[in-house]
Amino acid sequence: MKTILRRPLLPALFIAFGIALAAPLSAQNPTPVFEWESVLDTFCNGATGTVRFGDHVVVHAPDGAFRGDAAVVDSAGKTIARFPFFEDYKVRAAVFGRVQIKGPAEVQLAAPGNYTLVFSVAGKPATRLPFTLKAAASTPDPYNNARAFVFEGPWARYAHLTMKPSRDQLIPYLTLWVGGADLAGSAKQDMFAVSLLRNGSVIAYSKKAQGHIPAGHYRRAEITLFHPHEDRQSHAARAFTATDWLIDGSHELRVTRQSDGAVLRKFPFKVAQGAIAPLPRTQPDFTPRVEFITPRVVKKATNTFEVIEAIWLEQR
Repeated sequence: MKTILRRPLLPALFIAFGIALAAPLSAQNPTPVFEWESVLDTFCNGATGTVRFGDHVVVHAPDGAFRGDAAVVDSAGKTIARFPFFEDYKVRAAVFGRVQIKGPAEVQLAAPGNYTLVFSVAGKPATRLPFTLKAAASTPDPYNNARAFVFEGPWARYAHLTMKPSRDQLIPYLTLWVGGADLAGSAKQDMFAVSLLRNGSVIAYSKKAQGHIPAGHYRRAEITLFHPHEDRQSHAARAFTATDWLIDGSHELRVTRQSDGAVLRKFPFKVAQGAIAPLPRTQPDFTPRVEFITPRVVKKATNTFEVIEAIWLEQR
């Protein structure tokens, strides 16, 4: 992260929050993988059963021309569709490279079933995302016989934390994926809330104005937490900083639907010696390699291609 630091507090917080990620990204001759957030962001449309590939990020991107492709494979191992990437990187930074699919790269799945998105480099699978396509509930409208499906997979299972500096503090930002599957009944939209528990007690939560749940497939959402406050004083609520987060104990991020309080997600994690314990899937020696999650994501809201640390969480 390229940040000008003028006070001693920020470097200490960066070290504390990132210590769980201290293991080097690169092992001996690491093989390429695709960055997990860019894989989860693959366009899917449940109304038509459509998958569309676009830009993705490669980790340990090979030098020279990039030879890779993205495919949809069914449960029998049959390739439904395969699309190559352009050989030239759009942009590179350290061991990361952004690649673009040769479009249009869209496939419409014809029937429910188990499928896998397979991202390959030089003919070898690098990263895969398995999912199930299910038929959506039938509509009582006799004049609407359009196909409708629901994508079920890892979108609801993962989230991550990244840091943004603010004055002399770091503010954790939670990123997760929410969508129509999180709505109640026939609702077209709703809101979600996030609370943080430490050893069973709520210590922080989001503001009610945050957390939109859209209809359709899962979309990436970002949210921050604040110290407990009354709704009418939310404008003055104190941000829950990295220092507040990194106190030893058992923690749980709980995501609820605002309309009825239904629990949508539970992300447990532990803080020990001032650091969040990382997921096994984010460790450099994790196998199988196609299921490895790089503890990095692309920095948002910037004109430059920059990759920052991310602490991934998994629902239990």
